[in-house]
Amino acid sequence: MKKQHIVILVLGVLIFVLGIGWYLNRKVETAVEEIQETQQEQTTEPEIEPQDELIISDTILPKFEEYYAQNDDLVGWIKVPNTLIDYPIVQAEDNDFYLHRDFEKNYLFDGIPFMDFRNILKPDLYDNTLIYGHNMGLKGTMFTELMRYKNIDFYKKSPLIQMDTLYHESQWKVIAVYEANTEPQYGEVFEYYNFVLAQNEAEFQAHLDEIYKRSYYTTGVDVQYGDKLITLQTCLNDKYDTKLIVTARRVRPGESLEVDVNAATINENRVLPR
Repeated sequence: MKKQHIVILVLGVLIFVLGIGWYLNRKVETAVEEIQETQQEQTTEPEIEPQDELIISDTILPKFEEYYAQNDDLVGWIKVPNTLIDYPIVQAEDNDFYLHRDFEKNYLFDGIPFMDFRNILKPDLYDNTLIYGHNMGLKGTMFTELMRYKNIDFYKKSPLIQMDTLYHESQWKVIAVYEANTEPQYGEVFEYYNFVLAQNEAEFQAHLDEIYKRSYYTTGVDVQYGDKLITLQTCLNDKYDTKLIVTARRVRPGESLEVDVNAATINENRVLPR
């Protein structure tokens, strides 16, 4: 066989092998893409649409049944977009039990987000539901990333929080983000943590006025007497034991989930905790 024929044969074999390799590689890539797409479809939660009327289930929502079987202290779930906050919420007979325990009730310094023992789930939530979580600093877990709400630009990216109870799925519009002192030796104490159930409209509005004047910015989200609030608390980890609080209002039945974030403005004269 002539030398040029051998070269042509070798080139033909190489082209054939490369072609087979490319084909097999493409088949693998396609299979991986299909698997990833399937996983994404399975793990992506559908967005909660506002309901025309408030419907609170008489039984535990199916998505919580497995978790509730593991720990019947489960009361709900909280998820904040663009953060690591995506945790179950528990509730004990006091506000100490879950400070340093995980969902299985084993010791864990980080703790787990927990609801104030005074709050209820049925027939509906009280006027204000308090939920606590640790600021774990550089670790970034639990409620650490609530700190990002100090920046108005982050608020504009995440004006909605999802907080579901065992019996009802809800979206919540952030209305205020502020700092508060809880230790009398460091100045006037704002007892936001004792506002759970308003006695009347005046008391409800007085609480709103106090948080608005402390807030880093105004959001423009309206609040009416009868609306439900959630108050998320974490520590600033300063020497004064100052707390950072994010308060949000439940989306009303039939209300749009849209938030005009451009209406938010910096509060240049906010009341400082000290």
